[in-house]
Amino acid sequence: MQQILVIAKQTFKEAVRNKILFVLITLGVITICCSAFMPVVGDGREKIKIVESMCFRSITFFGTLAAILLSALSIPTDIDNKVLCTITVKPVQRANIIFGKIIGFVYIIGVLLLIMGSVSYALIRYTALKQSSRDSRGLLAREQFDPVDLQITGDSARKIGNVSWIEGGKCVSVWKFRGLSSKDRKDDLEIEANFLIEGKKRSTGKISVKIKVINPYSARVLTESIEVSQNKPLLLRLNGKSLDGSEELTLVISPENSGDFLGIRADSLRIFWGEKISGAIT
Repeated sequence: MQQILVIAKQTFKEAVRNKILFVLITLGVITICCSAFMPVVGDGREKIKIVESMCFRSITFFGTLAAILLSALSIPTDIDNKVLCTITVKPVQRANIIFGKIIGFVYIIGVLLLIMGSVSYALIRYTALKQSSRDSRGLLAREQFDPVDLQITGDSARKIGNVSWIEGGKCVSVWKFRGLSSKDRKDDLEIEANFLIEGKKRSTGKISVKIKVINPYSARVLTESIEVSQNKPLLLRLNGKSLDGSEELTLVISPENSGDFLGIRADSLRIFWGEKISGAIT
């Protein structure tokens, strides 16, 4: 065992002196750091996923390349430096030489992975904190309004736990909002809903929902029919000017087709002043 450790130590020292190792570590660190500047389509989570993927791929590629090149150059270097000749004239078994070389390469690859892994961890943490800070600023900029009243009318409503289920054509939910105000009426009014669904056609995983937006001040009614998917938020947009000076809105929501059910809770629907998104009501 002592012979194996001595050969492993010698192999480690030779690999450290090899310039190829430092070149690969430098290239790996540069590649990892460059991943933070890659353009990403999506939110902050997509950015973090890209950085994680690039870090993992860089560590795998340069770690494998270092193992191949260092091991391929080790024996020729030992022959040129007469190190192998010195070892073989001593009572050292060939198996000990092989195992010593393997352990030495494991040490040096471990050092490479430790360096690149530390840089990757630091970069991922930095990216996550940066994206979290941006998302927090974005959320703080959006003013949230919760419903002041929720009424369910109809004969087919059934309640399971804190979820009320309404059937299309027989029951509707009426949501009332007050205190809607914004310094800039040019901002968009976003309606965000998280509903549960149970469709007559279970294979599609979608149901059609009818939405009426009623302005009590101007008696203006906007109607929209939209498909809602399970576990996917419903997002609609209103132009801030559509309030017509009112700070109140009433939303009437129900499944459009008989046999389809919509599961709602008191916190299933909210309104925000925010950025434009697709699926707008004008």
